[in-house]
Amino acid sequence: MIKYLINTPYGCDIIYKDKVVSSTRNNLSIIKSYCLKELFTYEGYIKAIKSLFGDVQLIPVVINSSNIFIPTKRVRDYDNIWINIGAVILIEDENNQTNLTFKDYKKLTINIKYQKFIKRVEFSKIILDYKNKLK
Repeated sequence: MIKYLINTPYGCDIIYKDKVVSSTRNNLSIIKSYCLKELFTYEGYIKAIKSLFGDVQLIPVVINSSNIFIPTKRVRDYDNIWINIGAVILIEDENNQTNLTFKDYKKLTINIKYQKFIKRVEFSKIILDYKNKLK
């Protein structure tokens, strides 16, 4: 399971539970590829979310119930990290940042306020519920 995707000077690193895979593509390109594997485009997904829920910021990409990616910044920003909340077991507030603990008990601190991140997590659950009702 993917934990998160982070850009590097050479592309991005895809962080799994037990390994790191480097890609020459940036993390947004990887997210777009995952969308296509599930038979939808990233651009169409964003357009649909905005149409259904209004013009929201930091839109989570719900691929399926175990792959839900939340950006920490604007998706085209170099220092954006895509967090897979399906791999997260604990979210904690610490000094205007958010600490994440993954299923392998490794931690990551992200520079986003706890409440802002929690709102994105809650919004991703709304999207997942909506997608499940369509089945």
